[in-house]
This record gives sequence, structure tokens and C-alpha cells, in this order.
Amino acid sequence: MHAAVVESFGQPLVITSLPEPEPARDEVVVRVERVAVNRTLDVEVHQSGAGWGVAPPLVTGADPAGIIEEVGSDVTQFHPGDRVAVFPFLFDDHCPWCRQGQHSACDQFGVLGVHRLGGDAQRLSIPARNCFRLPDTVSFDHAAAASLTYGVAVELLIRRAQIKAGETILIWGGAGGVGSAAIDISHGLGARIIAVGSSPERLAFCRELGADETINRRTDAVAEAIGDMTHGRGVDVVLENIGQDSWQTSLGALGREGRLVTSGVVTGAQAAIDIRALYRKHVGLWFSAGFGLPVFSSVIEGLASGRYHPAVTKVARLAEADQAQSLIVSNHAMGRILLDPQAR
Repeated sequence: MHAAVVESFGQPLVITSLPEPEPARDEVVVRVERVAVNRTLDVEVHQSGAGWGVAPPLVTGADPAGIIEEVGSDVTQFHPGDRVAVFPFLFDDHCPWCRQGQHSACDQFGVLGVHRLGGDAQRLSIPARNCFRLPDTVSFDHAAAASLTYGVAVELLIRRAQIKAGETILIWGGAGGVGSAAIDISHGLGARIIAVGSSPERLAFCRELGADETINRRTDAVAEAIGDMTHGRGVDVVLENIGQDSWQTSLGALGREGRLVTSGVVTGAQAAIDIRALYRKHVGLWFSAGFGLPVFSSVIEGLASGRYHPAVTKVARLAEADQAQSLIVSNHAMGRILLDPQAR
């Protein structure tokens, strides 16, 4: 089979042939039909390892969807031909965190495409417990596009921040993967959405997804614009995935009882906090590095019911994986970019 391999950090991906995977007793082999391209788990891992302490060779791709071709001897819940989405985190399923449904906090936590070969390949082996059967109404495009980003957004906005109809949310990077998912989810819940982006084209994309108001971070005074849009009251929720450069603006944007949620950084991980200013506004801060199987199941159900609408803007061939990552690095990508590993 062919795969896009990280043979050296920061160097072009190598499209090469790898041995066909074979399932262990509790595993399945999935023919990968689609897999998404993610900034942290693909681009940053490719460039530097993203702080995971791993070394090449690596095959990234955390969120594949495809068709089961083989099953291990102990697998009874799946059969060849089943359509599945793959849960992106590795877990043991018996630690205290897993028993609570918090599988991304597992004592044996790992990430597909970081700690074992991922979905940027024509096939992969994966524990059967990581697979979710896809209804026929859910396309491989939508499954791969939503598996990771909608999982993160649901965990942060619904489970953590508990956003409600009528509340105002500030979403940084609204045209990106998690940002576009957050707009879709917040719009469906009846929240008022202020999206921040870096160009008129990206802001227009946010409005198409459901954003009520937009702010250009390159040309607008973001803090002043938020104050004007909220009549000085601030927002109820901030989705903050930029990091150091936007952190103070995000904290200042929160109104009383406001909640800030985050799961990533782009511009740096070190930031200061004015503790007194936050507790006097009764502010809550939520941090999460993933989500559990119950959240993943709710994402698949949301796709099947038509409640969620992932914005897929490009499907590239496996040989175009480097170019697809470059679109994300250059900030030209909007919504979700996918790979079709069967199209070399």
C-alpha cells in the first residue's frame, strides 16, 4: 500500500510503499477513503513532532473514515464491508478516565498518526474499539471532516462552556477547522456569533456558515469592536485557539460569568493572567486536549440527523498531501481539506 510518510521533520512528505497492515486479535484493517488535514496533528507533527516526543518515520492522519476489509479473530461487532469513522485517540478502555467517558484523558493516551501509523495511507490497522459504524446517509467526506474538529468543538462549547441560545460567542479563526465547526454548532444552538478572521474572504466564509458579525483582526481594533458589538457587556463564551497573541484580548472580551475554552495554540503557549480581574467577573477557564467516545458518538449522530454541516472545501490526492498542508500553513485553507488516499 502507499502512504505519505514523514521521514524527516520539516522535509517534504515521501509517498512510498509500506507493508500491508494485518489486524491483531482485537483490531480491524480499514481501507481509508478520506482523512482530514489538521494544523496540529498533521502540519505541526510533520514539521517538528508538535512536542509529542516522537521521532520519524511517521504516518500522520488522526481522523480517517473508510471501509473495514479485515477483522481480527476476537472482533465480532464489525465485519468486512462495514463503513466506519475512526476515533482519533488511543485508549485502554479500562482506566478510571475511560470508565467516566473521558477517553482522551486515558492513562495510556495516544493519538492516531502520532503514536501509531495513521490515516495518510491507503489502509491502516486500528483497535476495533476505535471504530464507529457510519449510517449510509453520512458520507466519508463529512465523517472525516467532522471527527476531530466537531468533537473538539462539542467538548468545549457544549460539554464545558454549556453555551445556550441567546448567548454571544466570540470565535477566533472562524474559517479554520475547529472555528468553522464552532460556528455551525453555535448557530444551530441559537447563539449570537462574532467571528474573527484575517481577510475579507475568510470573514465572508464565516458569514456563510452562520456568523452574525465578523471582525478583521488585521485591520480592525478587535477589543473596541467587541465592546461596540456587545454594548460594553462583553461576550458569554470565547473560543480561543490562537494563543499568546490574542490571549489578553480574549480575556478582556469576557463579560460577567463568561467562559473561555481552548484546545490549542498557534502563536505561542505562554500568556499572563490577571487573576483578580477574572475572579471579580466570575470567569471560568476550560482547557481540553480532546474528547471521549460519548462526544464522538454525538458527532456521528449529529451528522446522521443533518444537525451538523461540515464545510469541506477541497479533496486532494495522497500525492498532494504536502500542498494541502501548505494551504493551512499559509492561512489560505478555509473549512476542511481532506485527502483521498486511494487517489494517488
